[in-house]
This record gives sequence, C-alpha cells and structure tokens, in this order.
Amino acid sequence: MKTINTYVTGVILLLFIFISFSFLDREENPNPEAVKLTVIYGLPDDPEAIEEYYYSTHAALAAKMKGVTRMELTKFESSPDGSPIEFYRMAELYFPSMEALQQTLNSPEGKAVLADVDNFATGGISAIIGTPGDFKFAE
Repeated sequence: MKTINTYVTGVILLLFIFISFSFLDREENPNPEAVKLTVIYGLPDDPEAIEEYYYSTHAALAAKMKGVTRMELTKFESSPDGSPIEFYRMAELYFPSMEALQQTLNSPEGKAVLADVDNFATGGISAIIGTPGDFKFAE
C-alpha cells in the first residue's frame, strides 16, 4: 500500500510542477555565464557530529574561498510523503563563470575545502555543475 501512496504522491507532485510552469515566465538570466556548483551529501554515520564539524570547520573554510558570489546551505528534514530521505545536506555555490569556479577550486582555499570533505562526509557526496536560472510568476 505504501508503494501506491508513494506513486500517487509522486504523480500529484509532477502534475503540480507541470501546471505551475504554465503560470511562470522565464526571466532573462542577468549573467548567462554564471555557474552553480551543487554538492549533495549522503546520510552521515553521526548527524550531530557532522553538524558541529560542518559549521565550525568546513563551512568556515568554504567562506574563505574567493570567487564565490553566493553560498546556500540546506539541511534536508523529510520527503514530501514522509518516507525516509536519501540525502542529508546540499551546498550550492554560485560563481560568475566556469573560469572563476575553476580558479576558486584550484586556489589554496579551494583545495583546503576539497581535502576537508573526507573528514566528515561519511555518507559520500555527489557534485554537479549547472547554469542557474530564475522563474517568476506571471502577473
């Protein structure tokens, strides 16, 4: 029965997304060369220890990186249907260009952040790069 409920919830969520797009207008991206690095963290062995380390050490190291125009950190709490979640955290770092991202990650500060991941990310990570964009509701 849970599989059916999960399926129905998924279908309803997809329908909502598709219907919502009909009410949205795509805004022009003010910086078409901008990129976003998204890091998704798997479920850790000890969430409480990770939280302390993440903010006191890892995020503090990341905040020293030059070239990042925005950093957004998300801690996942639950799935829409209440089923167990597969991921623990997400970090989104915005850069004005791919070149800026590469320079930042190759800097001493960027290398320190990358080297630090193994110190706490016991659930593993996935890292992806994309082009950010915004939508706004039509008036």
